[in-house]
Amino acid sequence: MKNERLPILDIARIGPPDGRGYVTDEFWIADSQHDCCRYFERPVRLGGCAVGWCLSGSCSLSLNLKTYEIKAGDMFFITPGIIVHSVSKSDDFEGFMMGFTSEFIRDLHQAVNPLYPYIVQHAKLTIDSPDREKMTDFFSLLLEKALRREHLYSVEIIKSLLRILFYEVSVLYWKRYPQEEHPHTRHEEIFKRLMRLILHHYKEQRTVAFYARTLCLTPKYLSAVVKEVSNRTVTEWINETVILDAKTQLKSSQMTIQEVANYLNFPNPSFFGRFFKKHTGMTPKAYRQSELGF
Repeated sequence: MKNERLPILDIARIGPPDGRGYVTDEFWIADSQHDCCRYFERPVRLGGCAVGWCLSGSCSLSLNLKTYEIKAGDMFFITPGIIVHSVSKSDDFEGFMMGFTSEFIRDLHQAVNPLYPYIVQHAKLTIDSPDREKMTDFFSLLLEKALRREHLYSVEIIKSLLRILFYEVSVLYWKRYPQEEHPHTRHEEIFKRLMRLILHHYKEQRTVAFYARTLCLTPKYLSAVVKEVSNRTVTEWINETVILDAKTQLKSSQMTIQEVANYLNFPNPSFFGRFFKKHTGMTPKAYRQSELGF
């Protein structure tokens, strides 16, 4: 158990084992007959995207250590690299879940970009009637089309349906959060690329200059774009990602505090301890003890 780190769950491993609902290995959709929650009984980092729709019952879902109570009429989004943990699920829970890789929807960027800033800030969206029935019909249609795996144009049909779904959900988000501006497509693309870079490099690179240089932007411009899109700074996003991984390792792995510090590339445990306390208000040891009930 020692040195065990948070596993990355490949999106293709979550779908139904009999292949029902798969269009390719990069997209699947399932209803309640397939228990997707069992793959998240222990915290994992998702290597892809997922969207869930609750029809009845409830479940408690932890996304990046923030717990969401999912009930009937709730939709939730999981973006690549998010730490997922299914805390609990009621016996009468029913719904849909679909998973796909970033590559599968790469050519749907015009529909994804307006939606992305909303799901980053609000991973759960509660949908009111009569839109709930429409959303259920939409997921049912996606499943119906996905089951026709041998269809000559199954991938194209699924992508077309996803494009419509993303646009529809973007409007529902905008209605729910009208104070938030309509996203600017180019700025949203920059923000999305930044978040991907942070997830790949946060253990080694923690300066705004590195990410700006990689994106071929000036630090000032990158900072302004990120502030506009997310109302947070680049540094805040970097630090949050580091702290999130540190908390997860302290809570869910058997690594010592020194091993966690090494894993996150801090020069020594003392430096890691000061960083962790600055951003959480407690030392790594105190956090681990509080989470494990010592």
